[in-house]
Amino acid sequence: MCRDTGKRSAVVRVVRCRGRMVWLACGVLVFWLVMAPGRARALPDGRAYELVSPVFKNGTGVVSDSQRTRAAADGNALQFLSLGAFADAMGTGVATDYVSERTAAAGTQGWSAHAITPYQSGAVYDELATSGFEPFYPGEFSADLSTGVFFAESPLTDDPSTASVPNLYRRSDLLSPGPGAYDLISHCPVCDATRTPLPAPTTPDSAFGTPPVLAWMSPDGSHVAFESTLRLTADTPVLSRRVEVYEWDGGTGAVALAGRVPRSSGAFCDDVHRPVCVASQYSSAGQGASNQTRTPDVISDGSDGHTRVFFTFPTASGLTPIPGSQAGQLYMRVDGSSTVKLNASEASTADPFAPATFLDASKNGERVFFMTAQALTDDTPAGGDEHLYMYDASLAPSAPHHLTLINSDEEPGDGTSANARGVVGTSNDGSYVYFVSDGQIVRGQPLLGGIPGLYVWHDGTVRYIKAVAGFLGGELFTTGAGFVGNPRQSRVTPDGRWLLYRMPTGPVEQLYLYSADSGTPPVCVSCDPSGGPTAAIATDATNVNQANGGATSPSWHENHALSADGSVFFSTAQALVPGDVNGRADVYEYEPSVGRVFLISGGTDAGDSWFMDASPDGRNVFFTTRQQLVGWDADQEYDVYDARVGGGFPDPPSTPVCMGDGCQGALVASPVVQSAGSAVFSGAGNTSGKLKPRMRPCRRGFVRKRVRGRVRCVRRPKRHVKASRSRVRARRAGHGGGAS
Repeated sequence: MCRDTGKRSAVVRVVRCRGRMVWLACGVLVFWLVMAPGRARALPDGRAYELVSPVFKNGTGVVSDSQRTRAAADGNALQFLSLGAFADAMGTGVATDYVSERTAAAGTQGWSAHAITPYQSGAVYDELATSGFEPFYPGEFSADLSTGVFFAESPLTDDPSTASVPNLYRRSDLLSPGPGAYDLISHCPVCDATRTPLPAPTTPDSAFGTPPVLAWMSPDGSHVAFESTLRLTADTPVLSRRVEVYEWDGGTGAVALAGRVPRSSGAFCDDVHRPVCVASQYSSAGQGASNQTRTPDVISDGSDGHTRVFFTFPTASGLTPIPGSQAGQLYMRVDGSSTVKLNASEASTADPFAPATFLDASKNGERVFFMTAQALTDDTPAGGDEHLYMYDASLAPSAPHHLTLINSDEEPGDGTSANARGVVGTSNDGSYVYFVSDGQIVRGQPLLGGIPGLYVWHDGTVRYIKAVAGFLGGELFTTGAGFVGNPRQSRVTPDGRWLLYRMPTGPVEQLYLYSADSGTPPVCVSCDPSGGPTAAIATDATNVNQANGGATSPSWHENHALSADGSVFFSTAQALVPGDVNGRADVYEYEPSVGRVFLISGGTDAGDSWFMDASPDGRNVFFTTRQQLVGWDADQEYDVYDARVGGGFPDPPSTPVCMGDGCQGALVASPVVQSAGSAVFSGAGNTSGKLKPRMRPCRRGFVRKRVRGRVRCVRRPKRHVKASRSRVRARRAGHGGGAS
């Protein structure tokens, strides 16, 4: 016989009967299938969810900003930010940065987070309102996330020369909890020599333009290039509010002016031997950092034994600087001792000067890419079009030829322009260069009717990819990301064999994947697989303006949306698989080996889910979501998860479901005054033999009775039950009645 307990689960009524455990199991199963489909659904590649952000976040969530979310190369650490303070937070800016490491500790969620934002004074917020700067990590971290550059409004070291101005610091113990150890990058050697510290800004708005701005950090953090309008070295020109490029050597802690150039129109100079270098009146890293342009790889990785810094002397003609310009004379500073001009003409007949624009470089700095309307080689046609060049820095400065024309027109007589638009991306070694050029420049390919074309150059051979009408320059090219709220979408694998880019498709932009090995037309990885219209924009990089969060300053980190094998990770509100039923943004993976998309996030939550970053091999996909995908997730705030190949940790022990009398809880005895046991003891004293175990009392309605030689709790006879109930009713009515 079964009895209804009156207690209902979220799905079924629980009954107490012989089959109650079966009913309970069915209820749990239905809950997992209906209420938590993200947990029950199988993920691609044997992935499993892991909660990366802390379980307890003081009522706040993780900010969905891919530019400020960085994954370690091995996938065992992730940096993210929140607008709230939790864990061991000691300081905050507008947002607080955290690092979470995968510990795989038993009985935990498997990840442990700690804060990496140091204490900053309260004056930060007053200055932020007028200057637009906040304390944060503006650039890339080292591959293991142990090292990064922090921009601080208040000092983090005891250096007296720069205590009154904002500074850049390197922290190399980001994986260790605690206050951290910081090295001052924007040191002021001239202040030490003259014993005159830098003066504090007279008004908050006067700080605008004067703080040092990070340009680039070498992968191991040993060298940093930055810009500043402050005069930090003795050889810096005494000019007001002129930006200069400086280089910091982490090994010695020395700061040097990188903006040193040859005299007049020379192409080479040396600080020791003639011709000597002189300080430039103006210099900017790449296309500039202070002007929010942010070009990549302006400092090399040092893998070939040399450190190279690429900078621009902005000018339209001659040597008269034009502050704020992104083009001009291009230079390469080598090992902090010599400078080479990159756009020096190698043509037999010199073409009139035209400003050159730095675009990108190989990681070791041996191959440098830039464009200019000046014809610098004999095989470059004159006429004013922009030409794309590669400078080979592996050759000695005295070599006669360093330049290679990239966008050479194979059919110059077809009446189309070969004007270069910019570089989309390069391989790490510079052997692959993806670029956009007006018109058709490859022999035998169809004319484009004035529409720009996307091309790939591979060690001297150019291949046409596709027309790119209506492209968005800031999303496509290697420049234009900066502090703007529109992060760049294009990615190239380190070996250059895969290209990912976003282009308009109908009313919205979609993501396309190109394989240089196959050479076939690019595939739209985010379009509806059924061929239906795609109405939602797809993105592989997200900032707070597109998702949730507040007005935090975006860094220029570019996530690993494209893995080494060509897999793509992105976000879209378009339902690309049947399991995506919420009509909100969700995270997907496209696998080129099978030509299919797979859902990574839950697909059923009422809120958006956003792709943040991935490990370079694609085995770890980090994304933000409000959906509770593991048992450790105890709130409805945004968390960051890892969809990890071969991952997953056991959920916390579930609270047992109580039934009947088990829901009443344990009895609590009345407190007693404790005294020495021997003082209050009375009885027979120590006895021989074993003590009989204390028997548990029978529950209400049952009495103890010996049955077949054993003492059992049996149901009290009905007449006793009725008598007991009569006495209880009488006592409640105030008519007396003894205790039963």
